[in-house]
Amino acid sequence: MSQPLLRHFGPRQNLRGRHFHNLTKRIAVAGPVAPAERVLASDDLAPLVWAHFQQPKYTPQERNEIINYMLINSTCWRTAAHLLWGNLEDILKLLDLLDLHKWEHPKINRQLRGQAYLNYITAWGPLIRGSQQFERFVLYSEAVLSVNISSVTVVPGVFALISSWFVDSTMSPFPSLRQLDWSEATADNDDMLHLLAPSLRALVIRTFDFPDAHDSTEVFQQWLSRVCVKVATVCPEIKSLGLEAATKLTLPPATLRYFRSLDRLDVVRVNIDTGEHYPAPQSISCLTELRLRAFEGSSALFECLEQICPFMINLRIIELQSWSHRYYPDGPDFIHHIEALRDMPQLEVVLLHFVNHEFRFNDHHLLTLVMSWPRLRQLALTFQIEPKTPVPTIQTLGRVATVCPELRAISLPRLMGIPACDKTPLSIIAPHNHPLNEIRIQHLDGDDSVRRGAEISNVLSAAFPKLLAYYVDKGFQESQNAVLSPFLLRARVTFLDTMNQQAPYLYC
Repeated sequence: MSQPLLRHFGPRQNLRGRHFHNLTKRIAVAGPVAPAERVLASDDLAPLVWAHFQQPKYTPQERNEIINYMLINSTCWRTAAHLLWGNLEDILKLLDLLDLHKWEHPKINRQLRGQAYLNYITAWGPLIRGSQQFERFVLYSEAVLSVNISSVTVVPGVFALISSWFVDSTMSPFPSLRQLDWSEATADNDDMLHLLAPSLRALVIRTFDFPDAHDSTEVFQQWLSRVCVKVATVCPEIKSLGLEAATKLTLPPATLRYFRSLDRLDVVRVNIDTGEHYPAPQSISCLTELRLRAFEGSSALFECLEQICPFMINLRIIELQSWSHRYYPDGPDFIHHIEALRDMPQLEVVLLHFVNHEFRFNDHHLLTLVMSWPRLRQLALTFQIEPKTPVPTIQTLGRVATVCPELRAISLPRLMGIPACDKTPLSIIAPHNHPLNEIRIQHLDGDDSVRRGAEISNVLSAAFPKLLAYYVDKGFQESQNAVLSPFLLRARVTFLDTMNQQAPYLYC
């Protein structure tokens, strides 16, 4: 490190022996702590300093100098460990520390993975446990706050074995872990249970329950239920739970009964069984965000809502998605299927996506919905409107804005712009300086809408001065693919259709 920067860090004796293989040792004599050291030792200020050095004007060498200095400094090393290992996206980097042969012979470029890694740490376990590399592993793992793990690359048995090497084998190797993203390929793997810690606040579980998988769907469902019960027991203050299946799983409602502090529940292709027994009110009364996304029909989602909505008194965000094809001849009006949601005036974000469904939806239906949710900040509706039936008009956006003064984004299936031969000047009456900044639609009706597109744009701009003409992402301007450039943007397709896509924007 350059001398002008180095002088801010105090006496050099603060650096003595402060390499990671000596971290467990104490320094007998240390000089006074310099102001710069106090800054870099602060959990609040150090990330700001580190973010500052990520600017392009600093070279990688300069960034390495500052982090290396923090690592060997007796005051700053612990904060540096959190900066480097706090968000661990690749668990293999940490597991590689236990490959003694790789570190003793740096010229050997090898990476043990899968079963080969498990065989190695099993054979060399006693030697690894007494090595300095294991001390490093323990120190680094204590700094991990977030980690992504897949049982495809880390085979079952690895974490069970590593946990047995700790003084308290029941303690998690990641005692400070707050967020865990776990992908499971087999239904007889208990490794994830060894990583659970009371500090955990967010958990995402993905199961690879493909039709040709080794374990059947029923076995995966039993594994998922057992894991959820264990999570609720070991992590009583968990706030966010995400469950995602590759094909389809059913979660018994009794499983959710054990959770008492959930704020967020995100379920993908996992059906919450709506049998005779429903989750206890205490387990869902704390929910502020609920997302249910499945390929199956919407009737199961609507039925589930009728049973659980009366208990979700704190719910603020709701998202429902179904990718199946469905038409309700006995109840074609969309609002009749979401009566349970209309009794929840506290909702702020409502996302209802039924891309292949067909409903009736007009001005009256739209106004009925927004009057049920006066606190709306975002409304997104995706479905097909029954042919030859009325659709919401563009003038209704002004009445919607009046009812919802905090609305910032709205997405609708269709809008009626300007019908053919309509010579009446278009006008939208909206509250002054309304915060609405995004309007998305799938289709714009009206034969004169395109010809009088400039008039529509001018009226929208005058009614909603905060409208954004386009969004920029990686150089892509959405206005180029807008329904009516620049303000009527095209509605985006739903989550289930974009999971495996790489394009910056995909549309209905």
